[in-house]
Amino acid sequence: NFSREISQGEVKFPDVSLDLLSPEVLVESWANGFSVGKFLSSLDKGITDVSSGLKNTAKQLGETMTEALEDTKRDIARTIFNLNIKMFLRDNLIHSDMHAGNILFSEETGDLTVLDAGQTASLRPDVQNRFGQFLHSICMRDQEGIVENLVEFDEDKGSKVNDMDAFRRDVDEAMQKFCPEGQMIIVGDFMGHLFFVLNRHNLTLRSDVSVSLMSMAVSEGLIRSLDPDFDLVGSAMPYIAKYGALGEA
Repeated sequence: NFSREISQGEVKFPDVSLDLLSPEVLVESWANGFSVGKFLSSLDKGITDVSSGLKNTAKQLGETMTEALEDTKRDIARTIFNLNIKMFLRDNLIHSDMHAGNILFSEETGDLTVLDAGQTASLRPDVQNRFGQFLHSICMRDQEGIVENLVEFDEDKGSKVNDMDAFRRDVDEAMQKFCPEGQMIIVGDFMGHLFFVLNRHNLTLRSDVSVSLMSMAVSEGLIRSLDPDFDLVGSAMPYIAKYGALGEA
């Protein structure tokens, strides 16, 4: 699925030179475009550096970006989201360093090129279904589902938790703060707080889950930097329903 889709779609990965490959160095083929990070710079620098085509769409310098540029940023955010959610849930191939500097945008074609795929991760088979259930629990604001899955993700299956009721209360408090009804859920903020809660209650997430959640937070931060109004949870639900294996783990 992944190989076929990137060969036909608007997201590309450079070829890796096997002749020059080493444990310390990753050499990739040349890719046209400029860093998506250019879109996140100040207006003066951003419009100056982006390129003549996008620069000419600017009606004025100042705090307000042109609608054309904002549309481009929203399109890029959507493309990055679609790429990430499929990689997470369908392909189980996680780019662990997908920050703005590792994505190039081609103004000529509108394509994105993802660089530095040397840092990747995958969930082990025994946890893939449950990870989808965990994301579904966050989307549905299901406190018990979040607690149950976090305990299953713990290296010791929750055996070192001294007070499970206190752990549930702390998770519920985090949900009230970061997942209020009627407002968008910022998954990265929620998970960042949960890591403190986990530490407080002697829970240690297994490494594949921890890396996946941190990578997801990095990607979410980039997406929201491009489009602050992007509803990641609402957009994720169709993918979770299709690929997330929401039945019994």
